[in-house]
Amino acid sequence: MKIELLKPFGPQILKSYLSDEMVNIINSYIEKVPIDDYSTKLVGRIEIQSKIDNEFLQIIGFEDLVCEICNNFIKTNYQSLYKDVSLYDAWYNDYKEMDYIPLHFHKASFSGIIYLQVPELEDGTDDGQTHFFYGTHIDFSNSVFKVKPEIGMMLLFPSYLAHLAYPTRIKENRRTMSFNLI
Repeated sequence: MKIELLKPFGPQILKSYLSDEMVNIINSYIEKVPIDDYSTKLVGRIEIQSKIDNEFLQIIGFEDLVCEICNNFIKTNYQSLYKDVSLYDAWYNDYKEMDYIPLHFHKASFSGIIYLQVPELEDGTDDGQTHFFYGTHIDFSNSVFKVKPEIGMMLLFPSYLAHLAYPTRIKENRRTMSFNLI
């Protein structure tokens, strides 16, 4: 698995990719199980926000994989600030046309986003992109980091890092999976 460490500003973001097989397994699960509405615990204007069962994520090996990656990320970049992490919760967002997530952060130790379905996005726009914010805007300083989604891309970051997802003006579904580690 290729892992890349992104350093756009103070907090670092780990970028990796899930296998096509893992993406397909998660998408199949989402399409088969009843919606477990999670919107009361989340922000955003999104048609469907549903919890993903932690037991399912254990069975398919996702929890072990993401915890191992995060623990290595912590040991390499944050020394002894945290002990071993565990998966706290996970959910998916099915974005329709003009759905979005406002600027927010999570109450956990680390958080992650995985892009499970990505429509063809128009170049030169912020459609469907995730933006991370840190600090304030000043000349010669980078306070915004933009990520154009790709299927299977996983971003892992400290939960205090503020982020948002811009609306997509495209009618095709865009799906992400998000999770928190404590």
